[in-house]
Amino acid sequence: MAAILDTEPDVLEHISYDQAPQTLRQLAEDGYDIIVPHSSGYEAAVLEVAPEYPGTWFIIYSDLSTTNDLPNVAGWAVHWNQVGYMAAAIGCAASDAKSIGMIVSAPIPAMTRWTGGSYQFSEDSSDVLGYPCEFNDVWTGDFLDAAKAKQAAQALIDGGADVLFDAADAAGAGAVEAAVQNDVKYVGGVSDQCQQAPGIIITSVIMNFDVAYEQMGEFYKDGSLEPAIYSMNVVNTGIDIASKCNPDPDVDAAIDAVISGVEAGDIVVDPTREKTP
Repeated sequence: MAAILDTEPDVLEHISYDQAPQTLRQLAEDGYDIIVPHSSGYEAAVLEVAPEYPGTWFIIYSDLSTTNDLPNVAGWAVHWNQVGYMAAAIGCAASDAKSIGMIVSAPIPAMTRWTGGSYQFSEDSSDVLGYPCEFNDVWTGDFLDAAKAKQAAQALIDGGADVLFDAADAAGAGAVEAAVQNDVKYVGGVSDQCQQAPGIIITSVIMNFDVAYEQMGEFYKDGSLEPAIYSMNVVNTGIDIASKCNPDPDVDAAIDAVISGVEAGDIVVDPTREKTP
């Protein structure tokens, strides 16, 4: 995006949702033309602040439920249900016990839909893979506390899950640690996590950030950016699969079955389905 617009981006990290309105106002006052909050949890702040700065574009990456008809708000919305569906498919295909577990942080839209997609796959598994697969989730209520995520992962393992994955942000490192200590497999998420635990991570369901940010830059540059919600999904490669850390023909078959099924319309992953704690 920065290269397309021939500029250098400024990056702010660890901005809490409570701090977001103040931070967004300051960035707009400082003259930024485009502000990209990178989480669905910033939606309320964007919808509050954007009307005050009509000359600034506010573009949320992750998820956005509405633009509120504001002319300077857009969203690149990951089809989080597909992310969860794909992670669960990989997990079930790799599971000897046919029981998988998910560690989830807090019930913001991205996380509830991610979990909803995984739950949908557990219902579809007999049709897609030919056998049922049990799915359980544990919520920690925290994005940063790795100890809580590790405890949640251990509870799932003790309950019989032999493949785990998470929607827990930084806290997910604790869940991976539990998987390593118990020698159970893991499906990475968001980015390629293979090097985090090479013997444990099967593969990762990743967000193709480059596709989204290139689109943002191109649309802004050529004047075609609209106050709309743009989907990032399996079909347009906004959601993708990383390199296989531990190749498994059953996993490869599951990935192919889901992607081809979604592309053909034989598998419809409900984009509105949510699961809460």
